[in-house]
Amino acid sequence: MFYALIPVVGSVALFTFLAVASWAEQRRKERESYYRYEFRKQLVEAGKMDANDVREIMQYEQETTLYRARQSSLAGSFVLLGVGGGMLLGLQWIDEGVAMVGYIPLSIGVALLIYALFVAPRGLPTPPNSFKHRQPPSDV
Repeated sequence: MFYALIPVVGSVALFTFLAVASWAEQRRKERESYYRYEFRKQLVEAGKMDANDVREIMQYEQETTLYRARQSSLAGSFVLLGVGGGMLLGLQWIDEGVAMVGYIPLSIGVALLIYALFVAPRGLPTPPNSFKHRQPPSDV
């Protein structure tokens, strides 16, 4: 009688967890952004940085984010290519028709690899000039 409710309860629990996890992730990103803004604001108000330095740091962070996303796409594509190839080889022993399932992650891996190599923004992030020429504090 109550066995029919198990999939319903499981589905509700899964989607509730996913909603709370995504909310927590968004809240963390929002908090990090706020603290980063406040820290830069304090540095500018204290006279330790000017607006150009802040702009350079923000540009560097954006370049770093794009670089990390490209590297993650490359890593993900290699993982999917490996999984797809492994499924093709492993499931071939069961049945030729079942082995066709391996083409799904293989084709997604190829598409992700093409994106990472040819479409995604390239280049290493260059550190801002304010990082290169800044002298350490004399009281240290």
